[in-house]
Amino acid sequence: MIEPVTSAVAPATGTPFSPGPELPLAARYRSADPIDWHGSMVYPMYTEQLTGSATTLTLTLLSATPPPGLRGLGMGLSVVDGYVGVDRRRLAGVDVWRDALERGITVELSAVQRGALYSLTPVWLDTDGTARSWTGNYGIVVERAANGRTVLWCSLGAGPPHFADLVVEVSATPADTTPMPAIGMPARVTGRPGSATGSRAAANGPVASAAGPLATGNGPHTASTGPLATAGGPFAAAAGPIGAAADSRAGAHDPSATTNGPVEAAAPQGSARSVPDTETTARDYRSALYDLGVAMFARGEEEQACELWSQAAADGHGPAAYDLGVVRFRQGDFDEAERYWRIAAEQRGVRAMAGLAELLERRGAETEAKLWRTRAITAKTVAESLSRRAV
Repeated sequence: MIEPVTSAVAPATGTPFSPGPELPLAARYRSADPIDWHGSMVYPMYTEQLTGSATTLTLTLLSATPPPGLRGLGMGLSVVDGYVGVDRRRLAGVDVWRDALERGITVELSAVQRGALYSLTPVWLDTDGTARSWTGNYGIVVERAANGRTVLWCSLGAGPPHFADLVVEVSATPADTTPMPAIGMPARVTGRPGSATGSRAAANGPVASAAGPLATGNGPHTASTGPLATAGGPFAAAAGPIGAAADSRAGAHDPSATTNGPVEAAAPQGSARSVPDTETTARDYRSALYDLGVAMFARGEEEQACELWSQAAADGHGPAAYDLGVVRFRQGDFDEAERYWRIAAEQRGVRAMAGLAELLERRGAETEAKLWRTRAITAKTVAESLSRRAV
């Protein structure tokens, strides 16, 4: 069964390890980087770049030994700057459940711009049938086998860490001939999936080389700096959406900061083509509105600043939409905060994505909140990879 996204992924081998007073794995993640757990590198998600405009992704279940009481398990798939094609629909994410994984399922991922990524995380159904992800002792150990196979050893969040809860093989193949530049650096995955302490189902683990599986080529990509999370869970916005991780787009400004004057907007990025005068004029006009709003906000003229930002946001200025959402959130106007953060989030504003996820979760829309959290961390990964490449 395959459904529109409702949650995320999981890996692990060996007997469940009783963490005692230790924090659950979900509380330890601070980015897409792996954590070292008893000698194994455990990822909060598996992320790869799409190397073409279209890619076929095949997921196949190898084994499953989930904790007792769960009503279902599977993998959550989401795409940033692209979509999943399912039954002639274009979706930002889907949950692929066990019945589909057992048969082996192939879906087509399409990129809409350079730097598109897909990510996988474990999902499961509690005893009451509620879809869960991003909680408890969930995580993924990535095995790169000698024959080129990629296997994800997943621990579900229910119970102690156990990376044989769900074991899935992943295969991605470009489905077109349109090249897309690769970004990011290869990540090394050390340790063996079976190296976690404990004895349950140890015989089910793969035989890995002494050095441990090596992730080369395109993945998994990981962020290297800055958390998007608090101890309350992976990639959650900070205590409030205000002041979440730095935006991936230039020109963003936090209206909560004290300034002595207008903040100069970043210069428009150049391109190989000449920008029409009308386009340049419109962009300059939006930036001017935004800068003037920043200056007025610094002088305490909040509503005048919001009026200018609303004009800029209406014309597609992401930082203005984000700042306006911050103000409306603080005023308790959550409908308006959501509306403006959506505008900024659709333009890959990472702070807006994190804030939107936090707001949606508070309003009970947990499914969509999980999706925006995934998009926030993967968008942040793209931005940091591009930044490292430009140095």
